[in-house]
Amino acid sequence: MGGNGRTQADVEQFFAQLGSKASDGIELVVIDMWRPFRNAVRDKAPNAAIVFDKFHIMRHLSKALDQVRRDEYRRLQRQGQVVDQGAALYAAVGAGRT
Repeated sequence: MGGNGRTQADVEQFFAQLGSKASDGIELVVIDMWRPFRNAVRDKAPNAAIVFDKFHIMRHLSKALDQVRRDEYRRLQRQGQVVDQGAALYAAVGAGRT
């Protein structure tokens, strides 16, 4: 059901096959963060709350945290502070605590 790709038209095709009455009755949609998906759901299932799936949320948070870590490491290097990435990571995750 629906299209075979990841375009807004593919998702809209799904809703067209479902029908407007059924689409209007949808209360919750769990999708990834792909903008065409969000746009299609907002347009074709206006009563639906959109929830992003956990995998994609965690992926974005992980990327953001990694960027902060890299930026901080570079900043400390520019200030002449020697940073042992392994030891910093070890301490950050609480390894060795009793």
